[in-house]
Amino acid sequence: MNFYLSQNGQNMGPYSRTQIQTFIGQGLAFPHDLVWAEGWTTWLPLSQVPGLDFQSSPPKFDSPPSLPSPRDVLPSSGVNLICVWMHLSQFTAFLTLCAGYILPILIWQLNKGTHPVIDKQGRIIANWIITSLIYDLIVILLCFFWIGFLVAPFLALAEVIFPIIGAVKASRGEVWDYPMNINFFKV
Repeated sequence: MNFYLSQNGQNMGPYSRTQIQTFIGQGLAFPHDLVWAEGWTTWLPLSQVPGLDFQSSPPKFDSPPSLPSPRDVLPSSGVNLICVWMHLSQFTAFLTLCAGYILPILIWQLNKGTHPVIDKQGRIIANWIITSLIYDLIVILLCFFWIGFLVAPFLALAEVIFPIIGAVKASRGEVWDYPMNINFFKV
C-alpha cells in the first residue's frame, strides 16, 4: 500500500510503509502529520495508522537515506476542485457538442501527473464519455424499432445525473465509478 504524507499543507508521496517508518525513525515524520492511502475516505494522523512504531530507534544505515523530494502536488482541496470541474465540464456539451467530450479529457491530461486521484477520476470520466457515446449510438439504432424512444429518456437522465453525483463525491474527496461504465482505461 502506498501512502501520501501531508506536512504543513505540503502533500508528498507516494511512499511505502517502510519509507514512512524510516521517516518516523529519523524524526522527519511526526504522529500529528496526516497520511492518506488509496481507498481511504479521509486523511488520518500518522498516530492512527496501524503498524507504525513511534517508539523504536532509527534504523541503521551505512549512509543516511535521503528524503525523496516532494512531488509537485496540490493540497487536497485543489485536487478535489479539479476533479469536480472534470465531472461538471461534461455539461459544456450543451453549449458546443464536442466541448463536453474534449474539455474533461483536456483537464485530465493537463493535471493527471499532479495527483493519482486526478488521474483515476479522469480515467473514470473518459470511460464514461466513450461508454455514453456507444450507448447513444445503440439507442439511435433502436429508434428505428421504436424501442429507442423508450430507452432514450433513461439514458439522457443518466448522462445528466452521473456527472452531478461524480462531482458531489469528488468535492468530498471520494472516487466514484459511474454505473454501467465500460472500462476502456484501467481504473
